[in-house]
Amino acid sequence: MPETLRPFPGPSFRADLANYRAVVTRQLSTAERQVRTQLEQAAIRMTDTRIIVRAGTPAPLVAAIAEEVRADLIVVGRGRDGRLGPVSEHTVRLVGRTVMVAPVYKRPRAKRQLPASTRQPARIRA
Repeated sequence: MPETLRPFPGPSFRADLANYRAVVTRQLSTAERQVRTQLEQAAIRMTDTRIIVRAGTPAPLVAAIAEEVRADLIVVGRGRDGRLGPVSEHTVRLVGRTVMVAPVYKRPRAKRQLPASTRQPARIRA
């Protein structure tokens, strides 16, 4: 059997799996906390809102949750460049419900000032 196909030793694999689960759990709780913060900043009452945070492939997961909660409308963002991104497109094709694809507005970046150079430009001698 080639080296790459040999199974991992049990204890090592179990430790890796435990570490992976811990990372995913931490990411899910951080995501939920961030959503709650954004809802509070937008002054949206939590009684009108249900937060669902799950890990997985985005489009099929959105479709499954939309079916589970019987969503009337699904809102997804466009891709980074303003066009329909792969997740948005896949979601639209999967859900069989009304999907609104909203533009993503980026804040303009502040222009960075490069530090003044201490070197003098090279002089050309004729």
